[in-house]
Amino acid sequence: MYKISEIFPAFQGEGSEAGRKTIFIRFYGCPHKCSFCDSRYAWESGEYGSYTLDEVVRAIQALPNIKHITFTGGEPMFYDLTSIMLALKTDGYKFSIETQGAFYDMTTFTLLDNIVLSPKSPIAGAKATNLDNLHKTLDNFGHKSIIKIPIFTNTCLNFAKKLHHDYPNVPLYLGVGNASLDDESAPEQFKQDFNLDGYLSYYRTLMDLVLADAELVDVFVLPQLHVIAYGNERGK
Repeated sequence: MYKISEIFPAFQGEGSEAGRKTIFIRFYGCPHKCSFCDSRYAWESGEYGSYTLDEVVRAIQALPNIKHITFTGGEPMFYDLTSIMLALKTDGYKFSIETQGAFYDMTTFTLLDNIVLSPKSPIAGAKATNLDNLHKTLDNFGHKSIIKIPIFTNTCLNFAKKLHHDYPNVPLYLGVGNASLDDESAPEQFKQDFNLDGYLSYYRTLMDLVLADAELVDVFVLPQLHVIAYGNERGK
């Protein structure tokens, strides 16, 4: 049985597949419960649907104009993704995952077409990612992975630099933080509700920081496109 917060068609708003038409399956539950999470409803609301494998497949097939699926959460690696992929792969579907990297499953990662690893830096009450499994994933599946880190503070940036140093051949995407953050060291805009002007201002600040940083050579700095278009509206 799968606990799913929502299934919806949208455009991927971040990372290497930004702009891609996809079906998001947002699974319910996460061990980290980060204070900076922008999808808290996927682990703290208690609101989800219970789906059998057949029901998941039917929900996907009811959206016939899209052949790309993104597993997200919460933490999708809590669930049997292999069965979903095997049920749909022969119909031409491609699969991506957004995971924080603490869980390793060779069969799942082999079937996936794209792996987005977003490990959690030790800030703001976040339980840091199990780096042993993260390194195992990057060692074995780095060729189809990216590392994506949301940047709120210098702690986040230094965490990203360390991973970039260890895995220079894995594309590194730095994202603009998008959440309220209870941390005295955080920039002022993270201590208040989201507003687009503040978000874009910090995007410019982050770009300037990365341009001037000699350790961050082959990296990408991107905003969340869906946030620019819709704010933090769910299902977008």
